[in-house]
Amino acid sequence: MPVTGEVKFMRSQIFGALLFTNLLVYADEFVLSLYETEQYAISEIVSAMGEKNVAKLLLDSFRLKRLGDSIRHVPPLQFLGFVLTNPKLKDCLKKISKSTFKWSSFIDGFGENMEKEFLQGRLIPQLESFSKLVGGSKEQLEAYVYQEDWEEFVKCLF
Repeated sequence: MPVTGEVKFMRSQIFGALLFTNLLVYADEFVLSLYETEQYAISEIVSAMGEKNVAKLLLDSFRLKRLGDSIRHVPPLQFLGFVLTNPKLKDCLKKISKSTFKWSSFIDGFGENMEKEFLQGRLIPQLESFSKLVGGSKEQLEAYVYQEDWEEFVKCLF
């Protein structure tokens, strides 16, 4: 298991002619590591789902799908950590959970990504520091991970 300050890996990405390096450091603290474009896309998606009715979401579905595709690579705990540490987005997530149509769509995508992370062994090692960031119980989150109950994993955090 990585120790404080140990670099786990470095990923470089080229966008046009610009080179951005995303250095991820696993430490005692869960570090949110998102580009501004990823933060924007997450904010747009969660805000739209939380604030728009189903008819307006259907009209905006092409844009939202494109934004979703642009963040498909974002690890689910990074996504959820960003949402839960932003009061406006956290409130939108609560609103999404009250609509069966919106919630099932959200949980389907989120759950698929959580399952991939879990099967690749990247989820459990991050739970303690993630739970400190978002104010949840590591033990409760871990139980939901082993049950693959992604809905309760999210709901227990708000």
